[in-house]
Amino acid sequence: MPQVTNTSSSALNGDRALQHGDTDTLGFRDVALQIATALADRASDGGLVVGVEGAWGSGKSSLLFLIEEELGKLPKEIRPTIINFRPWLVGNRDALLKNLFSSLRKAIDQVASAAGDSSGKVDAKAKEAVAALRKFTVALSKAGALVEVAGDVTAFAPMKWAGKGLTALRNIGKEKPDEPVLDELKEKLIKSLRDLGHRFIVTIDDVDRLEPKEVIEILRLTRSVADFPNVIYLLSYDSVACPQTERHRIKLTELAVQSQLG
Repeated sequence: MPQVTNTSSSALNGDRALQHGDTDTLGFRDVALQIATALADRASDGGLVVGVEGAWGSGKSSLLFLIEEELGKLPKEIRPTIINFRPWLVGNRDALLKNLFSSLRKAIDQVASAAGDSSGKVDAKAKEAVAALRKFTVALSKAGALVEVAGDVTAFAPMKWAGKGLTALRNIGKEKPDEPVLDELKEKLIKSLRDLGHRFIVTIDDVDRLEPKEVIEILRLTRSVADFPNVIYLLSYDSVACPQTERHRIKLTELAVQSQLG
């Protein structure tokens, strides 16, 4: 896992990340190039979660910026699409899912428009992926409502059944008999993204700014729910500043192991 080490440089004071035209006083350009090259490697189309760990002010956001710059220099045919996802601007779990998947849908649409494919093959594959993602999002929202109700039941809080949770309970059994289950919808989405053959890199900066339950939700989302082919999540965080319960430390340790670049 890439680690950013603090130095005594005055350039590290403050919380401002590098911007276009700034000088790389931190000397991260070579590291950014290595990471960008690894992220763009098409040897495998599997999804991946990569963590960039460092203390506050050590330059994590600047490193992410430089990685994006290096990715932008790649030839068009292998250049990934960057999605900057900022979860602290989003509210509850459903909003988190919808916002991420909405950003992914827009990115897929951009792939089709940028391809300039006269045969229409890329456009057709992109439309298929967007349709599959939309169906999966809807099904996931329904499932999420039921999970919330189940959680309230175990917590002996029946008054919390109001709203979408109660609506979801009313709708149990009303689905069409031939309606695909969640696993089937995800498999169709996985196939469509693999067929599209375009790589997407989702950056999530400052994960440590989130509340404890939100950190868990982000890790669950990136590793279990939205673990799609050709979708790579690039997370930055300060492990010391992250929620410090045993459960959260275990989650971050697992993330670090899976994020090893070699």
